[in-house]
Amino acid sequence: MRRFISLFALLITIHAVSLSQNGNFREIINKRMNLQRQIENGNKNALNALGVSYLEQNPTDYDKAFKLFQRAYDLGVENSAFNLGHCYYHGYGVNVDYTKALKLFLEDNGKTSGALYYLGALYFNGNGVAVDYDKAVDYFQKAKERGYTSSDIFLGICYAEGKGVEKDETRALSLLLPFAYKKNSEAQYNVAKIYMNLGNDEKALYWYGKVATQYSTASVIMGDIYKKEGNIVKAKDFYRQASDYGVAMGEYKLGEIVYDEGVKLESNGFDSDAREKYTEAFQLLKDASEDSETPIPAAMRLLQACYRYGRGTEENVTLAEKWKSEALKHKDKNTLELLEMEIKRKK
Repeated sequence: MRRFISLFALLITIHAVSLSQNGNFREIINKRMNLQRQIENGNKNALNALGVSYLEQNPTDYDKAFKLFQRAYDLGVENSAFNLGHCYYHGYGVNVDYTKALKLFLEDNGKTSGALYYLGALYFNGNGVAVDYDKAVDYFQKAKERGYTSSDIFLGICYAEGKGVEKDETRALSLLLPFAYKKNSEAQYNVAKIYMNLGNDEKALYWYGKVATQYSTASVIMGDIYKKEGNIVKAKDFYRQASDYGVAMGEYKLGEIVYDEGVKLESNGFDSDAREKYTEAFQLLKDASEDSETPIPAAMRLLQACYRYGRGTEENVTLAEKWKSEALKHKDKNTLELLEMEIKRKK
């Protein structure tokens, strides 16, 4: 009766399996039923295999995978430390816990290339342990030697930034480009950064374009490139894309352009059009200035001008002084210069 219940429990997961993503449905169910029988017949290794099957199929099954890996680990099954650590690292069926993941990957003792890779990632990012780029590179290199090719992405970043190794952008590109061409967004983003640092705007623009919808910072950088080339329309498009994602730097840079457009319209006597521009600029600059995570003094500087001269909002000297002080607090040397220019313009 117990075996019947176990097999029935597998069958009622049918609705959770996506046919389009997971191949032949009947084959998956038959495989799981077979593994369940092996477990009930005392095959401890089947615990890991069944856990992997659940992990690979549907997020709703992650808790089942975690419990199976935990059972395997408690019974001392080979590779179970890595599987369990993998769950703690990604939060599969359990809350993310990098400290536990680190402990389990170290317990793996180099038996699996995946554990070596994740140890490198933990030391690189400082998750669950202090940042140590030397150890990170060592683990990534060992994982690569064991066939974990994704290590090349982290190694490429290390070479690009000189972390744990001597900076070598040529070497970094040789490691990252194969993955970039395979549409790996992390590789594409870092290839773009390298070309940007090398001054190759054309190639930087190409690769940033591949990840602009995934990396909001890429949209800001693309905007910078187009602005540098004098293509303000394109620059605004990409700054707006970043702004729509709530990126403060995108809000500021778009706000700055729109503010300047308002100033030009006002100076040419187009007051109504200028007011529209100022209204848009004010909201963008306000959002950018109020972002506590990334203080942008240049945005605060322009925001104080909006309050001081009633551009896009009511005149408010108190708030103008507040944002002037905030800008100065963050050491924006242009604040007083801009204020003086504004005063002269008003005169």
